[in-house]
Amino acid sequence: MGWEQSPASDDLPDLTPKDEREIMHLMDDMKEKLMREEGLMFDGHPASPESIQSILDAMQIGMEMAKKRNKAKYTPKKYRHED
Repeated sequence: MGWEQSPASDDLPDLTPKDEREIMHLMDDMKEKLMREEGLMFDGHPASPESIQSILDAMQIGMEMAKKRNKAKYTPKKYRHED
């Protein structure tokens, strides 16, 4: 009916080493910015290093998933490696 199914997580392409380096670089920059913040609050209390690390872990997982979905969606079919 014209609806496109989103690819299942098993069908998503793997990240290349370049993709992983890019994500790690972005995460390092974000961690540096979060650690420099003086008034960073989480649930009304100052953010602890553990809560900041939890935020960073969640962001990394989200960035990896977004990168994989974008690779699946925007890579031309002639370059896709279908098994």
